[in-house]
Amino acid sequence: MSSSGLRIFVSTMRILKERKRKLVLCNMNSAVRKIFEVVELTDMFDIFNNENEALEFLKNL
Repeated sequence: MSSSGLRIFVSTMRILKERKRKLVLCNMNSAVRKIFEVVELTDMFDIFNNENEALEFLKNL
């Protein structure tokens, strides 16, 4: 994942927050997850191991 890709995620998250919408990430491979950890984005995003966990989270909002 490039820095451009990360910027797209961050800008999309900001737009969605303004609109009171939610973005959740799931099924992220270990290399991409490590990038999110290194650049300290894991606190900004809701990241789940699989789609079922993500859907359960959204269902309980």
